[in-house]
Amino acid sequence: MDNGSLEERLFRKGGTPTIPWWTRFKIAAENATGLLFINQTKPEPLVHRDLKPGNILLDHNHVTKIIDVGLARLFPPSVANTVTQYHMTSAAVTFFYIDPGVPKTGILGTNSDIYTF
Repeated sequence: MDNGSLEERLFRKGGTPTIPWWTRFKIAAENATGLLFINQTKPEPLVHRDLKPGNILLDHNHVTKIIDVGLARLFPPSVANTVTQYHMTSAAVTFFYIDPGVPKTGILGTNSDIYTF
């Protein structure tokens, strides 16, 4: 993507200019909308599990793209309509951005993505 990742822009890697506050608000709103979309996908909600600034790309107009859904987990169809959480047996996330309850309980849900956001 033309503007790299959100992480690169926030830390001004390569001497890039700072992101204006109105653009930061737009980026946050777009990410919240994208996260809502994947968390409410039917019949199987998707939990990203590794949402972080390095996994958010920006195009030349600062339109965001959430990437790296390789760690995402689909809820099984048998429980997708009845629960919003899932028991996770292995951790495969960036620990700086993880919901602190996930490693302790193993319970992964859409609220985990919201915490990470």
